[in-house]
This record gives sequence, C-alpha cells and structure tokens, in this order.
Amino acid sequence: MQKESRNCRFSSYLKQSCVLLACLGASQSVWSQDDDDTKRQQDYAIEPRLEVGATFSDNVNLQENDRVSDLVLRASPGINLRGNGRRFEGSLDYSADFLWFLNDGDTDIRHNLFGLANAEVVRDHFFLSGRATIQETFLDREEGFSGNIANRSANRQVVQTYTGEARLQGRFNNVANWSIGYELGLTFSPADDLDNENLSTFFSDSVSHEVTALVDSGDRFSNLRWQLFANARRVSRSIDEAGSFRDDRAGVDLTYKLTREFALVGSAGVSNNDFNIFLLDNDGFFWNSGFLWTPSDRLTLTARAGKDGERTTVSGSFFHRLSKRVNIEASYTDELSTNSLILNDNLDTFNFNNQFGIVDGNGRTLNNIDPSFTLSDVDFRRRFGRVRLEWFRKRTTLFVTGDAEWRTFDNNTGTARTLGGSVGYDRNLDRKTTLRVAASYRRTEFENSARVDNFILGSVSWTRRLSRHINLSVSYNYSDRLSNEAGQDIRENAVSAFIRGTF
Repeated sequence: MQKESRNCRFSSYLKQSCVLLACLGASQSVWSQDDDDTKRQQDYAIEPRLEVGATFSDNVNLQENDRVSDLVLRASPGINLRGNGRRFEGSLDYSADFLWFLNDGDTDIRHNLFGLANAEVVRDHFFLSGRATIQETFLDREEGFSGNIANRSANRQVVQTYTGEARLQGRFNNVANWSIGYELGLTFSPADDLDNENLSTFFSDSVSHEVTALVDSGDRFSNLRWQLFANARRVSRSIDEAGSFRDDRAGVDLTYKLTREFALVGSAGVSNNDFNIFLLDNDGFFWNSGFLWTPSDRLTLTARAGKDGERTTVSGSFFHRLSKRVNIEASYTDELSTNSLILNDNLDTFNFNNQFGIVDGNGRTLNNIDPSFTLSDVDFRRRFGRVRLEWFRKRTTLFVTGDAEWRTFDNNTGTARTLGGSVGYDRNLDRKTTLRVAASYRRTEFENSARVDNFILGSVSWTRRLSRHINLSVSYNYSDRLSNEAGQDIRENAVSAFIRGTF
C-alpha cells in the first residue's frame, strides 16, 4: 500500500512539471508564426531509451548487522525530449528504474526526472524560465545511505523540486537599469506524512515565493557604481507545527573604483525576519564593506565583512586561472535559509548529460549519496565555504574539492558541522571509451548530540560506446559510514553492469 500511494502521488505531481514546460513550449509556437528566423533555427528531438542490467550488493538492506547479499536486476525505460529555437530552449528527461530483488522476489520502482525551459517572451525585456527535478533522496543522514540505487532503505524517498521564474527588465535612458523578478518554488515528498511510522524524519511539502527588485547605475556612472535592492522571501509548509519562513531586506550596494584593478565595495540597509533565536533574528540595520580586486581577466578576488542584526558576517569569492589547463575557485557565504530554498538554488545549477544523467554545474553525476544534512523544516543560519581545483588536458580532467558548512538551527538545538573533500578523475580512453574515478570523505558532527559520523565513498565506472545507439557500462561503488554511535556503522560494496540502447 505504501508503494502504491507513493506512485499515485508521484504521478499527480509529475503533471506539474509537464504543464510548466508545455506552457513555455506553447508560447514558443506562437512566436514562431511571427518570426521566420525562429522557424529556421528550431531544433526538436525525441529520444526513447532502455537500460537493462544487474547489480550485486553485499548489504542490500543497508544494515550494520545481519548483512544480506543479493543480485538485483534492473530495467530502466526512459525518454528525452529536447527543443531549441531562437528564443526558447527546453528539455525534459524521465526514466523509471524497475528493480527486482532475486533473494526474496521483492520489487520496487524509482523515478527520475529533470526538466528545464528558458524563454525570451519580449526581446531583451521579459523572460520566463522553469526547472524541475524528481529524485530518490536520502532524507536523514543518521539513517541508511548508499552509493548505488540497487538496495532498500526506508530513508530513501522521492523528493520533487519545481521552480518557475519571471523576470522583467529595462533601463531609464543611460542613467539606470532596472529589473523585477519573481520565483516560485514547490517541494514535495512523502516525508510530510506524520502518520507514517516508517519515516525517521519529517519534511513538509512547501511553497516558496521570492521577489527581487533592482535599480542600478547606468552608463553615465564610471568610478562610482550603485545598486538599490529589495528582496522578500517566504516559505509556507504543509505541517502546521513547522511554521513558516519570512525574510525581507532592502538597501543600497556601492562600488567605488580607486584604480582600474581595485575597488572598494559596501552595502547597507534594513532587514526583518521571523527567526526566534536572538542571534539569528534580524530586525533593523545591516552593513558590510570590503574590496574587489581584478588585476586581470584571470584573477578575481572579493571580500566583505560586516554586521547583520547580532551576527558578524564574512563573505568572499576567489577565482584564478593559473594556466590554460588549471583553474582554482573558492567562496564563502553567510546567510539565513531553509532546506526548500537551498533545493531551489541547487536546481538552477543542474543540467542533463545524455551519458551520465542529471549532473551539477561541474558535470558530476547527481545521486544524493552524500547526506551532508538531514532535510528538515527548521530554519537555520548557513555558513558555507568551498574550494575547487580543476586540471584538464585534452581527454583528461582531474579535480579536487573541499568544503565546510555550519548550520545553526532556529530551535535552540545548536550547530551542526560538516567537513569534507573529494577527488575525481575523468579520462576519455579513446573516442568510444570513458573512465571515471571518484572518492570522497566527509566528517559530520550533529547538533545537540555527541554523535560524529565519518563517510567514505568511492566509485569507478567504465563506459564503452558499442555503436551509435548502444552503450555498455560497468561500475563499482563503495560506501562506508563509521559512527561513534552503536549500531550505525554501514558498509556496502556493489558491482553493476548495464547496457543502454537509444532509439
């Protein structure tokens, strides 16, 4: 009954992403009638596919004790729809993983969807965009997790995220530019069912609204640039006890160029929110100041420090193209947020790769196997720093990343911390063969608890294009969690092989 209910609910929400993309696509067909150039540049494709394969797991139930090995068969039909025009681009990819556990004959279905649409409704002035993703996600970092999908865990639930954005922009002669934007976000999962005894954590369905208005200096201003801004964010949740999120800000941002390479920057304004903890509650004045240094188009460094309510804030970013083959970038932010808003922001960076599925902004496959934080309805202060070093040469890419994050929750449970790093190696062995190797480590300290977990993940995958429409892939995944809490150590080795055909 639980699977039946989950699949019915999935089907109803799936329609929302299809409607969003269909509406933007319909508007494109109207423009095409009035623009001969658009007609000539239109490019549409429909590409069905089928994957069949098997995975052997030595811990199919993701338990510390009573480990069970199993061979899991998988069939994954899917379809990819793509459309591009002069003022529109859209893509929708959907697949379903049908799993058959041979040990006991149990079956399951896992849904995956990614969609995007961008449209220029009025040239240079009015834009629409939409994005959608549906993935099986580990909700609670304290429960079972794995680096592959061919296993069973009540902690894995389907999470759906949809965003739609409208932006209107223009200019007042050459004195100022202006823009008004609105973004709607929807998040759905079965984790909002308080009567479901199988769930270890609860996470509301939510609706978010973000409105941003900007007016910034035009071409007449050179050394002194300014920007007036106002931003309002709201998140309403389906679980009444969870409450809602509100954050309003308005102010001015200034940039004063002392030289061609160096500028002073600063912001000031007022803010207000509904946070409970005195340290996080903003109701009044905020400010920050710092500098921007751009000695060349290969190097950019900016840093700011200031006060936001009772918080001392620091932020900054760094990018350096060390050579034609080596880039390094780093950033640090300090903000008030929610899980729903972070899911919305992450969705904006996702793309679809025909070979590897949904990928992040760096082209890495998304599989939600690194549960840095539990999905919850509690608002928090988020301090997040990351660094990425990337080296590439012809057919080879090597990257090393590191990140650290602190979340101070608005319910007096304290601050959770996570620190991690990863390394990855991609190599096109020849025109038809790809090798990917990745490994990561993460240390997690929990809020209001002495528990500490250490996550170790590793994977190796080899893919060979047998023909224009057929690919063969073999992979190995290692997942290990070492915890100081009894009964929470989990280790799994999994070997998979599948063949994919497109039609």
